[in-house]
Amino acid sequence: MSTVKTNSAARIEAPVTQWAEIPIAFAGMVGHFGPGGGPVGIVICDPWGFDQLCTRKFHRVLAASMASRGYPTLRFDYPGEGDAPAVKGGADLESWIEGAVSAGHELRRLSGCGSVIFYGLGLGGAIALAAAERFNATSGVVLAVPALNGRRFLRETGLRERVIVEDLGITLDYPEGSVSLAGFILPTGVAAELKSFGVEGRGLKAGTPLLFLKRPENATDEQVLQGLREAGHAVDVATFPGYGEMMNGLNVSVTPPEPIAAVVEWIAARWPLPDSVGRQATQDLPAPSIEDGSYIETPLLIGAEPRLFGVLCEPRDLEPRATVVFVNMAYTYHIGWGGLWVDAARTLAADGIRSLRIDLSNIGDSPARPGTPEQVVYASAQQHDLREAVDALQREYDGPVYLVGTCSGAYAALSFAGANSDIAGVVSVNQLRLIWDEDEDVEETLRAGARPLADYQRRAFSLGTYRRLLDGDIDVRRAIGNLLRLVAGRLVRGLAPYLGRLTKLGRFRTTLFGMLRDMKARGARVTFVGCRIDGSLDELARYFGGDFAGLKSFDNIDLQIIEETDHMLTPLSARRQLIDIIRSVARADRSARDFTQT
Repeated sequence: MSTVKTNSAARIEAPVTQWAEIPIAFAGMVGHFGPGGGPVGIVICDPWGFDQLCTRKFHRVLAASMASRGYPTLRFDYPGEGDAPAVKGGADLESWIEGAVSAGHELRRLSGCGSVIFYGLGLGGAIALAAAERFNATSGVVLAVPALNGRRFLRETGLRERVIVEDLGITLDYPEGSVSLAGFILPTGVAAELKSFGVEGRGLKAGTPLLFLKRPENATDEQVLQGLREAGHAVDVATFPGYGEMMNGLNVSVTPPEPIAAVVEWIAARWPLPDSVGRQATQDLPAPSIEDGSYIETPLLIGAEPRLFGVLCEPRDLEPRATVVFVNMAYTYHIGWGGLWVDAARTLAADGIRSLRIDLSNIGDSPARPGTPEQVVYASAQQHDLREAVDALQREYDGPVYLVGTCSGAYAALSFAGANSDIAGVVSVNQLRLIWDEDEDVEETLRAGARPLADYQRRAFSLGTYRRLLDGDIDVRRAIGNLLRLVAGRLVRGLAPYLGRLTKLGRFRTTLFGMLRDMKARGARVTFVGCRIDGSLDELARYFGGDFAGLKSFDNIDLQIIEETDHMLTPLSARRQLIDIIRSVARADRSARDFTQT
């Protein structure tokens, strides 16, 4: 049974930057509290799964925009989701709705506000509206592209997943009958209740203000809006431009400002605050702690300001033998794809391994570092963030520190370990760039996706590709560009050993091999993990040869290949294999106590 504890002797210092929220724990959930002095607060109800990954930063910015004006805010993870502990027997829809109601009560307790506005996006819209009906002090409701009909939501989710699975070309080993989307599996109890669930807000107090954000010219949104009006609601309407781009925004950060401005302006117009009311400068709260089974987790802020959000996961009954830091992949926030890093952290804790899953600047729950560019992936700012995180760990704990990352997170981890002698090792998963080429366009690279040359060759001669070309579903210019880059890379790779530093690849090889030799000299391990359908093995082949024979020069390097998986490690079996690899690295006898900094 999960228990939520607070340590009355510990304090969270109020954030100096106006955007950092305060981590809290309540009712078996983890939340982010934005202090404000106004009499009306906002509870933000997330969508589910993949959609929640895509909107995490958007909702942080929305909450910060409201709190900075004086409206207290609370974002939270549903029971069993995100950073919240698992629910015994599995969560159901009722527990998620009651979680939202509890968030309303917690926001009133923390801020002293008299009433609450419930905001929800996607499935979170249904939860927000249902919670608003039950809550005894609801001021208003904001519904952003809401999914108010459960059966329709399940049908649309199934169609989206079918497209994804077809594109992956692999078999997913999920339980039979599961409702899933992009690595996330909907709890069985939630899925069962959604089959007969629908909400129209008929239990709201008459005249409750309601704002509806809809996608431009979207028939489904128009139908939902019409249903609300037929239920007797006078609904204000605003558009949500940029919705589609945001929902594909895990590689490239897309946070549309227009819907945030619409929500802020609507609330400010209906519940205006005096100019003297603003964000509360201080807030004394006990440090949150969640204890469940074999682990204890502490949501916290890291850094001198503090500014970086992370979750420290520690063994409950064992002395930690090492610490693992999980690094963001692009803009996927700290729980990882399909919640992989949460599963990994709690599995490692049962084996006596501490971990920190953290959001680097401008990702997920961490605000941007002042003065840095909006685009942070493959940027040097991430190295500063990792330094802050590792320093914070080493001030409190002994033992070796390992970094784990996928794709761009693997790049950040390997680069940091190569330049910092206090890192015992790296697990680099599906790393598509071992050395970053400053001449590359970051956003174009991120949008290009992760395809190996063999996959482009296969697709080029498939009947399905021809059909998609004729239908206009393929960006021909981008596809050709990706293919040409891969072919050119293979040609340059063959010439690099003979031309040395005369080629860019030759210079990159010199940089990479020098870094790996330094790590070898100090006993730091590197474990490359790759799969065959994402291009990571092509990148290793660029530097170490088609048969990876060059790896034999480095006895501190291991290569592990996970079969039948994609770049994100969507199958459950692939995730289990990766967790076993991480565990074996962190458990290695030579590293448990003997690693010394040089």
